[in-house]
Amino acid sequence: MLFSALLMIFVLLPLVGLIISNAYEKHMIAGIDNELSAYSYSILAIVEVENNQLLMPEQLLETQFNVSQSGLYAVLTSIPKPINIKLEENENNSSPVAEILWSSQSLLSSWQPEQYRQPKLGQSEFYQTEIESTRHFVYSLSVSYGSESEPYTMTLHIIKQQNDLAIMMKEFHHKLLLGLAGLMLILLLFQYLWSLWTLKPLKTLRLELKDVEQGKSERLAGFYPTELSQVTEQLNLLLSAEQKQRQRYRNALSDLAHSLKTPLAVIQSQQQLSQLTIEQLSVINSMAVSYTHLRAHETGRN
Repeated sequence: MLFSALLMIFVLLPLVGLIISNAYEKHMIAGIDNELSAYSYSILAIVEVENNQLLMPEQLLETQFNVSQSGLYAVLTSIPKPINIKLEENENNSSPVAEILWSSQSLLSSWQPEQYRQPKLGQSEFYQTEIESTRHFVYSLSVSYGSESEPYTMTLHIIKQQNDLAIMMKEFHHKLLLGLAGLMLILLLFQYLWSLWTLKPLKTLRLELKDVEQGKSERLAGFYPTELSQVTEQLNLLLSAEQKQRQRYRNALSDLAHSLKTPLAVIQSQQQLSQLTIEQLSVINSMAVSYTHLRAHETGRN
């Protein structure tokens, strides 16, 4: 019982901790998705296109976009137009490549457009990618400006480093481990006290059985819970039956000892007995007399 309880504590609690950790990480990632989505709409609100030219302000409202290497970046890339199939076959041109139209001041190095995904027009995509050996979250949203006859299509990419998430997850894991360790200690203490309380009737039963074995008691007189009451009742019935059987044996031996006195006296009165026979008859007589006195003493004591 103790082993099964310890197994549940040391297996289930780490499993619960793992589930909580995964749920918390997913919750944090979903929060980052919503955060980057909000940033994208705030930037798209200040985008202007005139004469098929992109106009962007020098400073953005969110200060992290204006501080170099802040960990939060914004990039606008063009959506390449499909190349005419005939021209591609004749000139053997390569596939069209997106170009960087604008980037925030926080982004110093020019990352390649191939590192970003290009969702379909009007759709967005949230994903993770590795840029310059560092993991980043990216929220890409494709939009179109201008008129229907001359659309100006582009994709806005909001990029955020995962360093903040890693720090928060590390702190959360530390607190979670401390909490689970404390909970384990509390459960172990509770399990130990509970085991002492639940196993106390078994200890009492063991002591009473030892007293019965040593002759200090004739039956089990302790109060036991329902789970053990039937067992103790059956044991008392067994002890009672054994005592009655032993009493019958004693009575039978006592009657036998009394019944032997007269025949022994008659045999001993014979004159033609050998010395060996006389000695054996004396031994039998002394045993019968001793047993009779012992039974009388026990009866008087009881």
